[in-house]
Amino acid sequence: MLTFETSNAQIPITTVVSFILLQGIITMDDLILLTFRMLMKFTYGRDISEVELHELIELRALVGTLIADTFTNPLVKFPLYKYMPTNTNRRLAEFEQRWVQFNKR
Repeated sequence: MLTFETSNAQIPITTVVSFILLQGIITMDDLILLTFRMLMKFTYGRDISEVELHELIELRALVGTLIADTFTNPLVKFPLYKYMPTNTNRRLAEFEQRWVQFNKR
């Protein structure tokens, strides 16, 4: 378990984060942006620009839509579904294209 150490006690990091969020010091969006920045630094070995960060946020929203479509649409399990001209397939093609372009930079 991760802890935050003070001179008197060890406090679980989840308690510290919850306190910070409740106090309004850091918002959940700030934590999401920090997570993206840390993952990019770890994965690509560099910091990301604001433009790249916003593109990742857009891609995250697109993935969220795709996941929701996958769980709510009973037809996606059929093999021929991937060849049908559906909104889900168009979004998937858009995501794949944008993800490849993002990773080529």
